[in-house]
Amino acid sequence: MKEGGREVRHDNNKRIASLEHADRARLEQGGWHVQHAREVASSPEAHFDARRILTTILDTALAPATEALRA
Repeated sequence: MKEGGREVRHDNNKRIASLEHADRARLEQGGWHVQHAREVASSPEAHFDARRILTTILDTALAPATEALRA
């Protein structure tokens, strides 16, 4: 399959699909709102900016738990 002029491959077997569905369901049960990247980022640059911001938020939110595990 080609995306953005590049040849890419996606693992599209039943095991991967069911894992992704289970992970999404688990996140949604935990109160998270899950959206596909295409729904929130109109370009690869916007996607990576959003991912960077989310990583920073998660790192900040999880820092106390991470420190507790290290102690």
